[in-house]
Amino acid sequence: MIESEAIKGLKELLGDGFSGLVEMFIRDTGQRIVALRGAITNNDLQETANQAHAIKGSSKNLGLESLSDLSTQLESEARDSKIENFDQIVTAIEQEFAATKAYLSSFI
Repeated sequence: MIESEAIKGLKELLGDGFSGLVEMFIRDTGQRIVALRGAITNNDLQETANQAHAIKGSSKNLGLESLSDLSTQLESEARDSKIENFDQIVTAIEQEFAATKAYLSSFI
């Protein structure tokens, strides 16, 4: 779920700077998802949790609740060494990011 009111509020607050924020979020989150997949492939639970935490924070700041919630779930499971659902959660993160990216691109 995307909190469109939060997005609109940020856009009003930042004005022309909002486009740069969106571009940075899209670039950074895409890179973090790639790093997340690599961490999972390498069974690196700490890096998985770190990347999920970073995605959670930046998503939350933009009002992207679904992406933030999925990242929170992955971070928690990584910290608890519950690896069974990693692929499923990361796939959901990738899908939510794709939808979010399409939505946010309309603000650039």
